[in-house]
Amino acid sequence: MEHVKSDATPWGLPPEIFSTDEYKSGNINPVTGSVGDSALDKQVGGNHYKQFPIQPVEFINANNLSYMQGNVIKYVVRYPFKNGIADLEKAKHYIEMLIEFERNKQLDKE
Repeated sequence: MEHVKSDATPWGLPPEIFSTDEYKSGNINPVTGSVGDSALDKQVGGNHYKQFPIQPVEFINANNLSYMQGNVIKYVVRYPFKNGIADLEKAKHYIEMLIEFERNKQLDKE
């Protein structure tokens, strides 16, 4: 696959943010663009997401995923650290719902 050059910046932030002293010193959150502390710096109810270099919410937001897609990502990523098979069952349930919704969309087009 050939690499395509893009002028897009990470997370849709304005390009000038990435050349500022605040960004270079790590004071700008690359997800939100905010200066200083971020809500991503804390986690309520455990630490099963903070251990990852990219938290699921960052990936979900950066890729404009839907609620159901985001839940699949969330449950698959956290299952070894939180609820085990129960989280995999939750992910499976969201995948089953996505399949059902997509099939219904196709039927509506016919």
